[in-house]
This record gives sequence, C-alpha cells and structure tokens, in this order.
Amino acid sequence: MKKRILAVIAAAMFTLPALGACGCSSLDSLSFSGAAVGTDVKPGYSEKCVYSVTYEDSSDYYKKDDSVTDDYLKFVIGSVPDGAPENTAPAGTYTTLLEVSSFNSQNFETDIVPYEGALVYKLTTELSLPVRYVTADGEFSRTDYIRSESFFYSNAFAPICSNTRSSYTCVYIDESNGAKTARLRILDSYSSISYNEKSYKVITDFTYYGFDKDNDADRPSVDNDNRTENFSEKTFEYESKTVIDNADLLFALRNVNVEESKSVNIPVVAANYGEYQTLSVTNKANNSKDVTVKVNGEEKSERINVMNLSYSINSQNKSGTSQKVVVQTSGSSVPDRALLLEYAEPLIAQGSPVKLGALVYRLTEVFFSDSAA
Repeated sequence: MKKRILAVIAAAMFTLPALGACGCSSLDSLSFSGAAVGTDVKPGYSEKCVYSVTYEDSSDYYKKDDSVTDDYLKFVIGSVPDGAPENTAPAGTYTTLLEVSSFNSQNFETDIVPYEGALVYKLTTELSLPVRYVTADGEFSRTDYIRSESFFYSNAFAPICSNTRSSYTCVYIDESNGAKTARLRILDSYSSISYNEKSYKVITDFTYYGFDKDNDADRPSVDNDNRTENFSEKTFEYESKTVIDNADLLFALRNVNVEESKSVNIPVVAANYGEYQTLSVTNKANNSKDVTVKVNGEEKSERINVMNLSYSINSQNKSGTSQKVVVQTSGSSVPDRALLLEYAEPLIAQGSPVKLGALVYRLTEVFFSDSAA
C-alpha cells in the first residue's frame, strides 16, 4: 500500500479495526477468527514477538531492478564485519507487544459504546534498522525506526486511537541526465488517529532533512507541541462499517479468514491517506513450513501448516506493490496462536517505479503470559 520510498522501515501496516457495538453492518464479511489470542483470552494476557529484519534481493520476494547497480547505490543492513559477505551482518529487529485489559471509558476520549464486557487490546510495535548506504556522494549510516502504539476493541478489532513516530531514509532515483544517480534524505514524521462512531481525526506532521543534520542538536523537531509548516489536522466522516487502523494491520491479518485462492477486502485507515482505503487480501496457498522459534526462552522446531497471504490496495485511483505475509494455521510445540511467521515488504524508490529489493521479517522469539503458554 506504499508506492513511495526506500523506507528502510516497514510502515506497511494497514488494517481498519472494526467499531465496537455501533451497528457495524459489515463485521461478518471480514470473518475475523480471533485465533491469535485464543478463545479464552482474559485481562492480563500479553504476547511479545521478536523478528529479525534482513534485506533481500531475491525473486522469492521482490528482486531489485537489474538497472540498480552498486556503482550508484548500495544498501546494507547492519555493520558488516571486516571480510564478511555483505548482508550477513546482524539484522534489524522488529518487536510487537500485545497487552489485553478491561475497557475503561476514562482512558479514552471517544463516543464509541463498546459491547458489555469488551476487552481493549494495546499493541506496541517498534522497528529498528541499522542501515548503510553508498552513493556517488559518499557513505552514509544511521538507524532508521518506526514506533507505534494503538488501542482497539477485541470486537472485530474496532480502533480507538493510534499514534506513530518514525525516522527513516528516503532514496530518490534521478535519471534526468541519462545516467542514474541516487540521492538520500531523512524523513521524520508523527501521526495520530482518534476514532468516534461516525468520524475519525487524523493529525500528521513531518519534515525532511539531510544526513548533515542527523543529530540531536540539528535535527528539526516534529511533535504535537512544535508544529512544522507541514502540520495537518483533518476529520473524516464515514458510514457505519468495519475498519482497521494502519498500526494494527499485521495483527488483524493473523485473524482474517480467507479460503485458498480466494480474496477478501478490508477497509484500512492510514494517516498518510486520510480517507480509508480498501485492501484486497488474497490467500495464495495453504501449505506447510519448517520453523524454529524460541517460545518463552526455549527453542522449538516443528513443521506446521501456514497460509500465504498477499495484500495490496484495491483502488482505481491509487496503486501499490503487493506485500506478503505467512501466517501459522497449526502447531503444538510452537503454540497455535496464528503467529505471523514471515512478512516481506518491497522497497520502492521515492517518486519512481524502481524496485530496490525487499525487507523480510522472520519470527525468532515469542513470549506468552502464563495463560497462553
């Protein structure tokens, strides 16, 4: 859903949590199963997942264009030890923390009335990616990141609110003079979305700057107290229907029911789009996969069944490269919690169709509260 940049950070989480008990007429059409937390989840349940994040240039996921050669753009994750092959360095990390609590109206400013006994899910995610670029202008290194926090109801994952902060590198490919050149800029951004029964408010702010400004003293401030000229606050109305917040998309995809070779549509609210967009989610295949994952600190290996999903924006006016998700559908030694095992995100140059490879997330560890182990 992001036809934008070599955003060395996955901002690809698009799903719209459905509204609580507000007459959501299309809840059933999304067929959420709730498998990710089981059927007996209670307040106090928590789940933490840890993923390694690597760069891959592979036809298995998204291969970079043949025209993208190292003489004008080289991209590496991590600091490569002397003599080691590139892209074998320590990977980036992506963590998700899900916490379940009882609903307390004092904690949220919303007119959505949840059903009796509603639970609230708090999802905290963080992507940290040490990156190194080599271009004609020199070599540049930094750590890109995206951090988000969102709250949504257990009932169809209806959104309450979310906020996201990110700082990542954008790559621009210039072919105006007959020869390709690569330019780098850093984008810092902040966004928040708050939901009511018939509308939601989106606040965004962002600023671009160069690597020479990439330190605490010089970096432009982007937050809700010090607004930049790019600050925006808009309210969007919508009809009563199921939606999912961008920050919760990958969690929602762990719970969606879609038959093999079939597709379902999910309306998603993302701050950079404003009005909700519809994602088409397709189950490409049901098969099996050998996995090794640490469960509460103990290494577990098992061949399990999986669902291979692909999703992309479904619109005549907007387009984007599809993204791939592998979701667990069975398991014993690796508990059957519809774990997201792999996620592949294409990297696209800013303002250009040039493909630059992919970021691939692979689950390495999961920690459950006692009730879920």
